Amino acid sequence: MTRVVPPVGCSEDFLSVVPTEEEIARSLDALLELKNELGLRVGILEPYPHCFLARSLRFAEFLGMRCTAGVLSLAIGADGLVRPCPHMNRTYGNVLEIGLGRIWRRMEEWRDGAFLPKECLDCEAVAACGGGCRVNALLDRGKLNDMDPLASPARSGHVRLLLRARARAATSRSGALPPLMSYAPSSMFRREAFGGIVGLGPRNVVFLKRGSYLAALQLARQRAFSLSDAVGLFGMPQKEATAFLTTLLDRGIIRAEERG
Repeated sequence: MTRVVPPVGCSEDFLSVVPTEEEIARSLDALLELKNELGLRVGILEPYPHCFLARSLRFAEFLGMRCTAGVLSLAIGADGLVRPCPHMNRTYGNVLEIGLGRIWRRMEEWRDGAFLPKECLDCEAVAACGGGCRVNALLDRGKLNDMDPLASPARSGHVRLLLRARARAATSRSGALPPLMSYAPSSMFRREAFGGIVGLGPRNVVFLKRGSYLAALQLARQRAFSLSDAVGLFGMPQKEATAFLTTLLDRGIIRAEERG
C-alpha cells in the first residue's frame, strides 16, 4: 500500500482527495485482515511517522520504512535537474552541468536533521522513522521542517511500546539464531548525522542511532560473531539484540557462518 504524496504545487482539487488519518488507519487495518485471512504478504511503500503507527500495536507490522530522499536516493529529471524527492520542486543543480557528487553534497541538509522539527529530533525513534514525509509537512504546514500531518507527538510515549511489540514478534519468529554469523560481502556502512546506515542497497537498509551504528561496525570487523558478542557491544538485553540480528538476517545483511 502506498501513502498519497501530492507533488508540491498541486491543485486544491488533488489535495481534497487525500485520505484522512482515520481513513488511512482503516486501510492499514484492512491490510492486516487480508494478511490474516488470506495469508498475503502486505506492506507499505511510503513512510508513516512511528507516532502515527503507535495508535495501534497491530501496526508494528509496518515499521521499517522511512523516507530516503536525499539520504539514500534522489531524482533526476529529463532536463538534468536533481531533486532529493520526485515530489519536490526544490532542485540542487543540473547533472548535465556539474558533477553528481557536488550536487549530493549540497543535499547535506536532508541528512543532518535540518528539516526535522524538534519533537522528531528529540524522539528515540528518529533514526528509524525519519520524521515521516517532508513533502506532506510542507504541503500541510507550509514548512519542510514542520511536523508530518500524520505525526502525533502526544503519542510519542507509545512508540517504545510499538518498538517492543515488533521486537517480540521478531524474537518469536526467529527461534534460535545461528551460533555464528557474519555480514554479507556486499553489505554497506555509511555514517550519518543521526548515526548510520547498514544495508545491501537503497531499498534494503537499516537506520541506526550512533551507538548502535558504532557497535555494528565493530561486529563487521570480526570475521564472525555470535549473539553474545552483539549483546556485549550493543549493551542491550538479549531479547532486543536477538530481534535486531533477526531483522538483519531477514534482510540478508548478515548470514549464518559455516563452522570451519
